Amino acid sequence: MEKLTLSILELGSFNGVQSIVDDIIPYAQKADKYNFSRFWIGEHYLARSQWYNPDILLPLLAGSTNKISIGTAGILLSYRNVYRTVLDYKMLSSLFPDRIHLGLAKGGIEPEIEGLLAQSTMNDELLISQKFERNFRQLMEYYHYSSEDIKTSPELFIPPIDGRLPELWYLSATLPQEIQDNQLSKLNYCFSFFHTPNLTIQSMAQRIEKLREVYIKRLNILPKISIAFAGACFKSSENIYGKWSIIKKTEPVNSFNEIYGDINLFYEQVKELSYKLNIDDFVFYNKQIEPKQKKQSLKIISKKFDL
Repeated sequence: MEKLTLSILELGSFNGVQSIVDDIIPYAQKADKYNFSRFWIGEHYLARSQWYNPDILLPLLAGSTNKISIGTAGILLSYRNVYRTVLDYKMLSSLFPDRIHLGLAKGGIEPEIEGLLAQSTMNDELLISQKFERNFRQLMEYYHYSSEDIKTSPELFIPPIDGRLPELWYLSATLPQEIQDNQLSKLNYCFSFFHTPNLTIQSMAQRIEKLREVYIKRLNILPKISIAFAGACFKSSENIYGKWSIIKKTEPVNSFNEIYGDINLFYEQVKELSYKLNIDDFVFYNKQIEPKQKKQSLKIISKKFDL
């Protein structure tokens, strides 16, 4: 097993617009300083979050950091205008080369928000999964077009002409139907270990192995896979369960299968998960409440894991 890679997921658990300036940007900067690989933010609606759509924050985070990758985990692709999304993310990826990630999520939203967000698709009678499949196919076409295709069909062109598309992360254990080999080769994967109650390490390992088998059979390569987990890393071992119970009572997003403790216990649990899943890439959703505590934990995690 190689040295572990750790990244950060943030779902907007800060208070007020000023907190975005005072807390989330410094949080990303600390993750950058302490050699975390990626800083991802999510898209959620009608949640206790400081944002619903994360797109506008990405250039702020990328411009405030130096080397860490910035991205979404992920956009709700079923409700997106694919053309507009590719326009925006290609521009951003071109301004910050090799640092922008576009995560693709299958999640649904409440009907009242769907009516506001995607009015043109309200009456198309497609299931959420079908909308995702349709938009996924359209999105992947932009990763497949050649310069000759664009010459004959100018509407396929996405500026800037010398720009680059963002790195794609697929946030589901279920592959799209009829996915082509050239599409498979463009995807990285992040599986969540904290969204599903009673999800066992064994069942997660089976999902991972199934995906690897598809890639070996069709492309003779192994896909890049990361595991997202939730939890907290406390500065000391004093009253761990008391501190964790406070977090669970006030959490803005429910989570399961959490990893928490002081740095030694936290480290042991992550290493155990790494060993049992044969995975060396993890995304950490830090559930600590206070921004100061979130930032402090980055330093001790980075030192312990030798990031």
